[in-house]
Amino acid sequence: MSDITVGLDSLSFESGLSECEKPFLFLKARYTGLVLCSCAHAAFFVKLIHAVSTDDLKILGVECFYDNRRLAAWADVLFLCCLPSHLSRVCAEIQSELSQSCIVYSFVSAVPVPRLKQLLAHSSILRPEYTFIEGGSGNVWKQVSDVIASLKDPLVVDATCPLRQSGGISVDRKWFAAVLYSVLNVCSHMNTDSQQSLNTINELLIKQSPAQNKSEGTFLFTIQNFVNATFASTLSEDDPFPWFSLTDVLLKDTPLSKILSEDHSFQEHLAATYCAAHRVPSTESEETKEQETSLQLTS
Repeated sequence: MSDITVGLDSLSFESGLSECEKPFLFLKARYTGLVLCSCAHAAFFVKLIHAVSTDDLKILGVECFYDNRRLAAWADVLFLCCLPSHLSRVCAEIQSELSQSCIVYSFVSAVPVPRLKQLLAHSSILRPEYTFIEGGSGNVWKQVSDVIASLKDPLVVDATCPLRQSGGISVDRKWFAAVLYSVLNVCSHMNTDSQQSLNTINELLIKQSPAQNKSEGTFLFTIQNFVNATFASTLSEDDPFPWFSLTDVLLKDTPLSKILSEDHSFQEHLAATYCAAHRVPSTESEETKEQETSLQLTS
């Protein structure tokens, strides 16, 4: 369907702005960038969980619930998408129904992690913390008109990448760390031992990475990337990982958040996998054709 307003400048968003309001047009691009980053990051997280727990998510579809308690008791991953003013009531309804393994992913940006933990009496919470980078390039967001179509554009996907932050929007690296710890929690919930859990996360994020095919070195996660050396020395290959509090991961430094912040090569491996998960080639890669991986998102 064609846009009948094309060429009609008087119907554009900008036409109704006064001269003193036009300098604030950059906020529109920022809003678009936040929407795209939020959608892209949530999609990447769900794809990882889907890849680990395929038995639970084989059937794609939407089922409407009108009972928050029933929904909370049923869900493996629960997205909080409500007004901040409604959050206390929603949390009061669902907190007693949440299982330990249920991951609550919050889009309620005005409410910080400690408050969410208190309201839900729950520690398996993911909440991305976004900030704008001073001097960062936000031009990529100005041409966006459709979220779904834009997330098939390599430049847009690369701009949403939490490990590159080329679009002028930054997400705390601890969010990415918490996503990976949540994968380990899912493995532990399925009674998977620590070695097999590591094999799973390496298969999903490292061995399938387009960057791994070009690298001279080998980049693989180890137990010490997730727990301190003292605890790692007591963990046998047959033992599962301990249950990780995702709220603690978001609020504190961990072995994984350290390597995500300091190791550029590791960052590039994960960034290439992130882009491949959205079925687009990495713009920083020399690959000219799309890489197919086990993390590809369904069109």
